[in-house]
Amino acid sequence: MEAYFNATNASSTPRTACSSWEFDKTVYQDTITTDWDLVCTARDFLPTLAYIIGSIGVMIGTPLGGYAADRFGRKPTYFAFLALQVVFGAATVAAPRAHYGYYVFLTLYTIHSVSVNPIYLVPSTLGLEIITPDCRATFLVLLTLAYTAGAVAFTGIAYALRSWRPMVLATILPFTLYGMFWFVLPESPRWLLLKGRSKEFNVYLRKMAKINRVEWSESLEGKASQLCIDARGVSHSSLSNVNESSHDATYSYLDLFRGPRIRRHTILMLIMSIVVQVLNRFSCSQFFALLFMYQLVCLFFVCRH
Repeated sequence: MEAYFNATNASSTPRTACSSWEFDKTVYQDTITTDWDLVCTARDFLPTLAYIIGSIGVMIGTPLGGYAADRFGRKPTYFAFLALQVVFGAATVAAPRAHYGYYVFLTLYTIHSVSVNPIYLVPSTLGLEIITPDCRATFLVLLTLAYTAGAVAFTGIAYALRSWRPMVLATILPFTLYGMFWFVLPESPRWLLLKGRSKEFNVYLRKMAKINRVEWSESLEGKASQLCIDARGVSHSSLSNVNESSHDATYSYLDLFRGPRIRRHTILMLIMSIVVQVLNRFSCSQFFALLFMYQLVCLFFVCRH
């Protein structure tokens, strides 16, 4: 709370021009501010600009990742954004220390930020589409715990390294190990089902049957193929009111506003996202208190309707 008010008061304190400066390196050896002298009236806004541009990248990446996951599949989308995360994230440390290096860093960081949400949301969706409904709540809780554990671990890494470039490499390079999961991670069975890819869907079901020690038969394969055809037709007719035989329908984000129920839920989620960003200006206690109250109101209207 005290830090918040100090920062608020500092923003209204009159400033004077300066031509030389010395950085306090008691806590950190170097940051983007010290590397590119982002201080005084001419350049002190640039660290905030990096945060703003990075947030725009995250905003772009969220719908882009959702569209790619529905268009190309969960598995290829995840690994494409994972590569984006690793390549451009690691490349930021190569930004030169000359003044123009900040803009090189800003460009790389913005592209990297596009991948932030997809590499979390896409595998989360994939997991929810594989497991049974009774396990989904536990799955989401474990995801949240893992996310929190990573955030706590990051503070230890920052304390140990005290320099932003090694810190970036220490947190980005481990993602390269995730590339091994390409050979074991399955595609979403729900996505295969809705896309009418019956052969791949049957292969996936065969693997599930083998793991669960269920005998596979021709009748089960036929039912799976018919299920794939039926699900494809129903998914098209549910949103666009076309005949079930119409297998060439395409959708866009406008479909989120066509029906009254999904339109209401979409608008509430958009408002909630905006409010979360606004509440980031408050202290931690104020943020979580207001966020909790606001989510209760949103959930009340969603559940009621």
